[in-house]
Amino acid sequence: MFIHIGKNIMVNSKEIIMILDYQKLKKSPLSQEFLENISPEEGESNEKNSTMIITDKKVYFSSIALGTIENRLKKYIY
Repeated sequence: MFIHIGKNIMVNSKEIIMILDYQKLKKSPLSQEFLENISPEEGESNEKNSTMIITDKKVYFSSIALGTIENRLKKYIY
C-alpha cells in the first residue's frame, strides 16, 4: 500500500523502516551525527518539516505531522 507523505510523494508502506519526529530528533545531541550523515540527495531538511521517513531506499522529510502519517499507516495495517 502506498502512503501519501506530502509534497505529492507516495511511499510504499513495505519500504518504510522508521518514522521519526524530526523536530525532536534535531534537538537531540545524540542524533546530530546521524543527521549529519544524511546526504543532501536523500532529502531536503528545512524548518517546516516535522517528520522524517526512513525507507530502505531513501530518506524523506515531510511537513505532515508524525501522528497523521501513523494514522494513515494504521488504516492499512489493522
